[in-house]
Amino acid sequence: MTAANASPFQLVENEFIPFTPWHVPAPEAKIALVTTGGVYLKNGLHQPFAAEGDDQTFREFPAVVEADDLAVAHPGYDPAHAQADVNVVFPLERLHELAQSGYVGAVAPFAYSFMGHIPEPVALLSNYAPSVAYRLKRMGATLALVIATGQYDHQTGALVARAIELAGVPTILLGTDKALLESVRAPRSVCVRHPAGAPLGNPGNVGKHQYLLRELFDAAWQFEAPGLVAELPFAWNGQ
Repeated sequence: MTAANASPFQLVENEFIPFTPWHVPAPEAKIALVTTGGVYLKNGLHQPFAAEGDDQTFREFPAVVEADDLAVAHPGYDPAHAQADVNVVFPLERLHELAQSGYVGAVAPFAYSFMGHIPEPVALLSNYAPSVAYRLKRMGATLALVIATGQYDHQTGALVARAIELAGVPTILLGTDKALLESVRAPRSVCVRHPAGAPLGNPGNVGKHQYLLRELFDAAWQFEAPGLVAELPFAWNGQ
């Protein structure tokens, strides 16, 4: 992998795309959630992500964490939507609801957040992404849902997804910019026409979030080769 740009943002070119076969369908899968949205625990339980960006560390959450205990710190997108409803960047509650309804098998016991505004992802590649990948494998996750939020986050999400696939866990990357998703070449990608900072859609629209996730899993289940991008016909106006 080599840097394609001389600009502060280093676009990482990937010739090889790791691709772990996804054999466990959603109703039987143990799904782990990973976001690039800069989510952290409030009240001193987590150190917030660096406000200026390029913080390549991650935060770990028990899957039973309450949304009211979460905050976001991310310089790469408008946080207003996530502040109104953190599920638009970290849909942990929505995954639990899908598990309760039987659409997915279970939610993995821990979830993770990166802050995806990372211009030069050296430490991410060498340390933090492989660490999260190892943890997901150890906890028995059979699928990882990775959420990209801001623009840089599409690459960050793709690099994290690649590390997870190398650990033997299939992934789906959800993003909002199809051209970027095609450029960063994640193993499996799904694009939705929502603004950066709200890939799940309108804050508070629980039904839409659940429906989007169901469509995402259905679309990604059809992929038979690495690097493909599916596009979902969702609009920001709530349709």
